[in-house]
Amino acid sequence: MMRIEGVFSKDLIQRLHNAYFDVYAVGDKGKAQSVRFDVGYGDRFLYPVVFSHPFDHPSLYDSSLLFPLLRRILGEQLIIQSFGIVS
Repeated sequence: MMRIEGVFSKDLIQRLHNAYFDVYAVGDKGKAQSVRFDVGYGDRFLYPVVFSHPFDHPSLYDSSLLFPLLRRILGEQLIIQSFGIVS
């Protein structure tokens, strides 16, 4: 296991957190989602993330700290195929 601190700003994390509860959270706090996939035993779901604000922030898909490390580990042909949240 590796822990990398400072990859994302605290402000960005707070905006993502708020957006998550506005859009993806289950129950009364979130809007109803028509697309979700069961990844547990009915208690965990994967929500494909719509590539829109704030989930379209460049540091999420091209972090100057994280992606050089991932490219070194996985190779130069690293491609983000999908983006989702498990809740």
